[in-house]
Amino acid sequence: MPMDVTSARLRRLDFVTRTACPGCGATGAHPLWSGRFSDVDVADHLAQFHYSADLSAELGDQPIDLVACTACGLAYHRLILS
Repeated sequence: MPMDVTSARLRRLDFVTRTACPGCGATGAHPLWSGRFSDVDVADHLAQFHYSADLSAELGDQPIDLVACTACGLAYHRLILS
């Protein structure tokens, strides 16, 4: 049975966890917001404002963690595509 394209794409997505602030390099961060790409509000926002592709098929139920650096205050995504 042939592999469907969506399954093949999901296997290629690889998220890595940032262990330090991309701005100053400090390792301390506190959570601002957590969710998933499959959350209705997130999926609707991405579909309406940012992308023409079907991101729900690409990102599925991957988590989103927005954190703030405890040293410089920069807000950033802890989990990013590699």
